[in-house]
Amino acid sequence: MPLNRKQRRTQAKKATGSAPQSAGPSVQQLVAEALQHHHAGRLTDAIAAYRRVLALVPGSAPAYCNLGVAIEAQGRLDEAIAAYR
Repeated sequence: MPLNRKQRRTQAKKATGSAPQSAGPSVQQLVAEALQHHHAGRLTDAIAAYRRVLALVPGSAPAYCNLGVAIEAQGRLDEAIAAYR
């Protein structure tokens, strides 16, 4: 009888000796980082963090909105409009 997904994962963990490690911060951590930068006025850092969020969750409307706000605050209106869209 073939193994189900849970059984295959358990078998893989036993073979490697541990669970797979995450490659980086979670989406929630990136959002929190972006908001901290934004609220502190570090707009360049906030924009970079919002873009990292969007790389992980491409359809995130709140990330696009916050990205647009941060870009608009830098006076780059055409880019802000593109983020809002």
